[in-house]
Amino acid sequence: MAKHTRDGGNQELTYERFDEAMRDPTTGLTHAALVGTRRQSVPDAEKLLSFHVAKFFREKHYFPEAEYVETIAQWHEASDGHGISQLQRCRQKYRMLNYILDEWIPWHRDHDLSTLDINKPINGIRGFSRETVVEVTTNIESQEFRCRQNAVIGFEENPRGSSTDNLECLFSMCHGWLGPVFTLKEFKMKWRKIVREFSKRMDPELPFFCHTLNERFSTDLLPSFDEVPIGCNDNGGDNDDDTDSRNPYRLHRLVRNTREDSSIFAAGRSFLPARNRVSTRQRFHRFDIGLPPLL
Repeated sequence: MAKHTRDGGNQELTYERFDEAMRDPTTGLTHAALVGTRRQSVPDAEKLLSFHVAKFFREKHYFPEAEYVETIAQWHEASDGHGISQLQRCRQKYRMLNYILDEWIPWHRDHDLSTLDINKPINGIRGFSRETVVEVTTNIESQEFRCRQNAVIGFEENPRGSSTDNLECLFSMCHGWLGPVFTLKEFKMKWRKIVREFSKRMDPELPFFCHTLNERFSTDLLPSFDEVPIGCNDNGGDNDDDTDSRNPYRLHRLVRNTREDSSIFAAGRSFLPARNRVSTRQRFHRFDIGLPPLL
């Protein structure tokens, strides 16, 4: 979504306003996050589509941009944030889903979706690609479907809390038995042995249950994914002091990088040159020397 935002495919948004938000020190938006210098950086994407940027747009009365950024930020928080109730997560996820469907299928609130034209092109909806639209909508529906099944299958909310260690354990055993690179044929030949050893390691009755050097595994019950962090209000993180860097909600913390954008003169930022980057004065006096003309 950050990539699509940088590409500027949404006709409803005025992208010059993101540059205006970058120059405001209360947003925490940096030039590297705005232009996508580090393309695979998740923190840069969170800075670009953050609650602080949405708050800046609301105060400036840039309502289309505020709705766009706030909707994505809330969906990201509902999918990957702690301390939010299941009802609040559901509301924030379906706000994202309805935001896409309002442009894709304007009549989706009053009609049956079975009449949807599957051949209708969806590329460019809200500036997203076809793959992004399909991934986001199906991800939201699948998450809510699993939440509704929790009472039936007997799981607590968010049963994915302890699945990461188990998967890492299985993958490490595959690499341990097969090496860093292996083929499908080798994997099938060793599959029974890998499963047998993995079952032994996951058996709490055995003395070497989950024995690792860094003690990542735990036999205790994990804390609820919906527990509110200590010191937070009960309003889902929407407290008045959103700019406080000590806010227990990670996505609501404001992190100011005063050295990353030394070439951008803005209030509240120091102008020391960053590492491996020349200063503004040096670039002003050192002209670029182009290539010689072609013969």
